Amino acid sequence: LEDLNISAFDADGQFIGLEESLRLVKDRTKDMTDEQRAQYISMIAGKEHLKSFQGLLAGLDDEYVDLKGSVSDANGALDEMATTMQD
Repeated sequence: LEDLNISAFDADGQFIGLEESLRLVKDRTKDMTDEQRAQYISMIAGKEHLKSFQGLLAGLDDEYVDLKGSVSDANGALDEMATTMQD
């Protein structure tokens, strides 16, 4: 992460979150060759988790944004479902 000038913590030492950390990695590796990107991801996530980490980075596209919006807009849906089930 240091080589990519990325920190998972803000100036106050607070974790910036998984999504933001992944977005930083994706942004800093976007212009690299596949080989370079795989090397950095292996250093960050370990060789055993290379494919999983690549999957997380690939998942940060428009579909993710749409899904996140849908989940956020579902406020109260669980309570409504519980009420329906209790009836």
